[in-house]
Amino acid sequence: AGVSKQESTNDVYVRGLGDRYLSTTLNGLPLPSNNINKKNIDLNLFSSDIIKNIAVSKAFAARINGDFAAGNIDIASKEQTGRDFLEISVGSEVNSNAIGKDFHQSEGTGFVGTYGRYNDNPFATLLKEQIFSEESKGTAPFSTNVGLNFGKSIRFNNNSKLSVFVGSSFQNDYNFLEGEQQNFTLVKVTEFPNVEKHQYATVATGLATVNFKFNPNHQLTYNTLFVNNTQDEVGYYGIAGGGFDRNADVESGYWQANIQYNQEMMWVNQILGEHKINDRLQMSWGAGYNILKANEPDRKRISLANYDNLLDSDPETHAVFTSNTNFTTQRYFQNIYDDEINARMSFKYKWSDAITMNIGGNARYKQRDFENYRFGYDFINTSLNSLNDINQFFSAENWTVNYNTFVLNPISIENEGETIVELSPYNMPSLPENVYDASLINFSTFLDFEILLNEKLLIVPGLRVEDFKQTVSWDVNNLGSQFNPGEAEAQETLFLPNLNIKYSLNDNKNIRFSGSNTVSFPEFKEFAPFLYEGVTERIGGNPDLLGQRAGQNYTNVSDVSYSNVWNFDLKYEWFMSRSELFSIAAFYKNIQDPINLVTGTSATGEQYYFRTGEKATVMGVELDVRKDIIDTGDQEFFVGLNASYMHTNQDLYDEIVGTRNVSFNRDEEELQGASKFIGNLDVNYKTKLGSLMPTFTLVGNYFSDRIYSLGSGQVGNAIEKGIPTLDFLIATEIGKDAEFRIGAKNLLNPDFQIYRENAAADITLESFKRGTVFSMSFKYKF
Repeated sequence: AGVSKQESTNDVYVRGLGDRYLSTTLNGLPLPSNNINKKNIDLNLFSSDIIKNIAVSKAFAARINGDFAAGNIDIASKEQTGRDFLEISVGSEVNSNAIGKDFHQSEGTGFVGTYGRYNDNPFATLLKEQIFSEESKGTAPFSTNVGLNFGKSIRFNNNSKLSVFVGSSFQNDYNFLEGEQQNFTLVKVTEFPNVEKHQYATVATGLATVNFKFNPNHQLTYNTLFVNNTQDEVGYYGIAGGGFDRNADVESGYWQANIQYNQEMMWVNQILGEHKINDRLQMSWGAGYNILKANEPDRKRISLANYDNLLDSDPETHAVFTSNTNFTTQRYFQNIYDDEINARMSFKYKWSDAITMNIGGNARYKQRDFENYRFGYDFINTSLNSLNDINQFFSAENWTVNYNTFVLNPISIENEGETIVELSPYNMPSLPENVYDASLINFSTFLDFEILLNEKLLIVPGLRVEDFKQTVSWDVNNLGSQFNPGEAEAQETLFLPNLNIKYSLNDNKNIRFSGSNTVSFPEFKEFAPFLYEGVTERIGGNPDLLGQRAGQNYTNVSDVSYSNVWNFDLKYEWFMSRSELFSIAAFYKNIQDPINLVTGTSATGEQYYFRTGEKATVMGVELDVRKDIIDTGDQEFFVGLNASYMHTNQDLYDEIVGTRNVSFNRDEEELQGASKFIGNLDVNYKTKLGSLMPTFTLVGNYFSDRIYSLGSGQVGNAIEKGIPTLDFLIATEIGKDAEFRIGAKNLLNPDFQIYRENAAADITLESFKRGTVFSMSFKYKF
């Protein structure tokens, strides 16, 4: 209950609180995200074929990491049990938006997610690669998904057993989006009323689990998970000639092409041990090493004014390259490397039939290295007669030989952000534009007791002690000289108590209470002072989230490095049968020094993360119902409903002065990212049709409007519009070994929209339809 997964981004929201308030683990060890801009991994990467279960903990326990404000999602990887098998699956999908479209894909992007220019350095890429290179993939592209799962067990003479499970899959997706985008703060900054985006995405996943059971009391497990996640996007902005850019003084005919490829490669390795020492003592341990590489190897952005002249039939009219800055047309290269070492160990000791003690600890070290390179174009000749002439215009000869078209302007930290204008191609600086290094070190111990006072009352008090240290050092071009280069550091020791109580009214009815003190740490992207510039959106981090630094003037920047969170839950649950459930719960959270994403009042509408006030409160109720309507041998009909209603409120400072500055014209606001209402409904019908027993499933989800970014000054909030989604699936087994599925996702095809609250009228910042996805798959097990 109170859990929803957003269709457009695959973010999971627990009680209305999103990505930054959750944590995800694999077998109890930290799991990196496959998306560098997210804290948590996309759960769509884990099919039901390769996992044992997914557990969502909304009540804190001492064994869980203290960075817990909304919940913890723990994924248990599948181990081989039962008979040996080989399973093969194939399938295909098509997006209704892509049918009949001339689909574009950037040059260098491979079918399986490889990139042809991955190892080239930026300067070499500028010399030999075309700036405007895309190729047509034809019309109505169908996506492909294939999977291969394998399981085998070997028994030895001494009763030991070796089990191996391997699961692998590959999927690609073709998406075509049509809509609008703009940047609007107090005034219209940039507007593209007609936007087309061609998106090609791939996901390759491999999981291997090797388990060796020495005997019933001792076992070791090795897990390795590899994910390669890519997205290639060719975007055209202002295609009908109605684009506007205030900074370039272009009233109409402003056009941009944004061509970029993003790749995240993740490799997770774990060794786990389970040991039963004797009838009273058990031990569990694990150690892991994670690697994440995220690259944006050559983002190309081209900007034109008078693009509408290219749409008419007059050969005398032409478009021009905009030149309000030397980086309106640019090439951008970005590299991120994360590595992490983590471990856990716990002991469970049964003092008596009434008292069990759990004691253990965790360790974690995470490091990030970031750098980017950028090159802008200073135009000598700005005229362009056709888009077909772009590659010749930007040819290496026009730069290195003729010097009559443009001059490259590299920007680097070596010359403190100023561009170097040189006609010679041999004076390019080798240093990046921005760099930062960030780290997290966390050591913790925990202790709790399971105290069974009688047959009805179970009390579990616990305490977790965490010592954490976060650091960041940077040399970036978007801060003034008084802040740059710089570093920030925070270190704290935290005592986090918790109490869980379960009272059994009878065998199938319980009342549960939970109270705990937890924390919320800022993420690397939130405190690293790097500003990422999208087409209509600019988002950056704020080192003040780690506390004040000496020698600077601050106003209302609390010298804290984490958000302190108090959590309280009261729940009634009734298990009407093995498959039926009714539960209702009330919850309350107090978040001190909360973090919010805030839109500033600058001309470019930059967004940064701030500790915006002293506290935020969250209170609500949630309902979870699962009910069998029909349950006979030939028919089953059951429904599931869970919903939550929530009220949030936070106070706001009048003014915040620090490394970043912002002010508010109101004293309070709702919490960013929280919906007042979340609802999920699933309807399932299973019936006998000849020799088949198909299951028909209808799944619906709705979340109400939520704040995407707080507005500052007179700038209104950016609101993510609430939408309903509806999916339908038919699945049937064919004999004992085969399964066939057909489905349709996003049947209602609503507008995914972000809008700006404005005194005169709300302003649309982004609006797209994502299309309905029709799918078909077949699976066979040998």
